[in-house]
Amino acid sequence: MKKNTKKLTCIALALVAAATLTVAAFAAEYASAPNFSDKPSQSTNVTTGTLKDAIKDATENDKGVAVATIEAASTNNITLSANVMKSLADKENVILSIEAGSVTIEINSASIINTKKINLSMDVESTDKKTVIDFRSNADFGCDVKVVINNCKLSEKQLESARVYLDGEDIGAVQIDENGLPFIIASKGGKYEIK
Repeated sequence: MKKNTKKLTCIALALVAAATLTVAAFAAEYASAPNFSDKPSQSTNVTTGTLKDAIKDATENDKGVAVATIEAASTNNITLSANVMKSLADKENVILSIEAGSVTIEINSASIINTKKINLSMDVESTDKKTVIDFRSNADFGCDVKVVINNCKLSEKQLESARVYLDGEDIGAVQIDENGLPFIIASKGGKYEIK
């Protein structure tokens, strides 16, 4: 009986030692230095200073309204703070234009009724069947946000009869600007489809 107890104790200790070594091996693998992407951050930080500089360099459009343009690397992370929105609201006849490649986002200072932080981050996809603008936020913006689709793949003929859907609900015909580009006016986030 004593021999069996000794054998069982030795086996149990061997199993515990093996388990400990296995855990240590896994931990050593996770303790290695993490790999980080070499790509720069795709966030667009619009500060009150950035806005002031853009307003100072603003150019007038054909309607005599000052357009303050800011470049964005992408639409992945675009957030405007409450301070930025207040600074913009304090200006008369100014349009903040964020050029983000696939889209141009515009906010006219006259449309701002609530100077809160807004998240304009979005995913944009365009095919020959539909264009989708999917905001990450579903919240009310407190202003009108014009989104011009620069890379729309719908044909001119398709755009003539295209409708805009917000989260599946038909909200009207798509609008076309003077350059023939489709755009939507959004007062809140959600998923917009042009088809």
